[in-house]
Amino acid sequence: MKRYISLTILASLTLLFSCTFGEANTETLEPVIISRLNDLPKSVRDTLLSSQRYLYSIAVDNTIFLLTEMADDTRQIAVLDKEGSDYSLTALSAPLGKWKDYLKADIQSSSREDTLCLSFDGSSDSGTLYLYFHRMKDNTWILRQMGASLLDFDFTAWGLRDLRHTFMGHYLGGTVPNIELSVLDIADLPTVFSEAIQFINTDGWAFVNNDVQIDTLDLRTAPSVDAELIASYFSGTPVQILEDQGDWMKVSIAGVQGFMMQEFLAFGQDMLNVAHRFPSRCLIEEDAKQGVNVYAGPDITSAIVGVLRECEPWSQHILAAIDDDWYHVLCDDGLSGYVEARHFWDGNG
Repeated sequence: MKRYISLTILASLTLLFSCTFGEANTETLEPVIISRLNDLPKSVRDTLLSSQRYLYSIAVDNTIFLLTEMADDTRQIAVLDKEGSDYSLTALSAPLGKWKDYLKADIQSSSREDTLCLSFDGSSDSGTLYLYFHRMKDNTWILRQMGASLLDFDFTAWGLRDLRHTFMGHYLGGTVPNIELSVLDIADLPTVFSEAIQFINTDGWAFVNNDVQIDTLDLRTAPSVDAELIASYFSGTPVQILEDQGDWMKVSIAGVQGFMMQEFLAFGQDMLNVAHRFPSRCLIEEDAKQGVNVYAGPDITSAIVGVLRECEPWSQHILAAIDDDWYHVLCDDGLSGYVEARHFWDGNG
């Protein structure tokens, strides 16, 4: 009997980075906490300044996350990667102070060398603040999720997701800022979701919002209902506006250009109220383990633009079905393309 991995679209988020941002390594590894400075390799110890007090490190495969405390009571995180027999410094955080009434930064154990989780313990009422960063190809570390008692959101490649209210979460499409660990100022982070919204530039973005009939909106080759149909996209699909032509908008959906009726698009903060109607499908586990190709077009002869593996269920979205044989898929990491429908099943209901 085949076993299946759930791919129910848009479930609530418990941990970010379940899909690959920047073609990251998805292999899970066993982290090792190093509490004694002398247990670190000499090449790691040599990076410490005399003004820094060593706290502890977490080693994941060939990466070491090192936490120190400075003379001014701030903390700093260094990322060191193994090159040959030695380690070299590849990233360094800005000095990290306190956030609101929360305590100093700590590193949480991670089974991924491309994921860094910081925690700030607060009072019994405020709980714990979590910040999740992801390593990009150039070794910069970008904030992707922030979670605390009054707000819980993550940045996707195409907007912001509020995770507090519903099983599916609310989305706001737009241009996402790159908040880098190296220049992070804790005091600038939002304290409530209304502040987080201000980080997103929604200009030129919209969501498909057609709950009137069949929860889809046609993308056509020209601004006419008689023009050739490219595909029908489900409500909640993020759309980039290329040109306003009155009743019609020239748009781009995950790289596919065409025309949509403006009447069935939601703009600005109205996007937060859109019901996402992406179909729930499950990825066959055996296929996921081998890797499922993502193609540039709905044809196996087109270029392979990425691979889907064992990702968490809420990070991959089926935007449209193409002739029942293909799905146009968008991941929260920005990977998009076409996947053969045969790799999915309907799940357990």
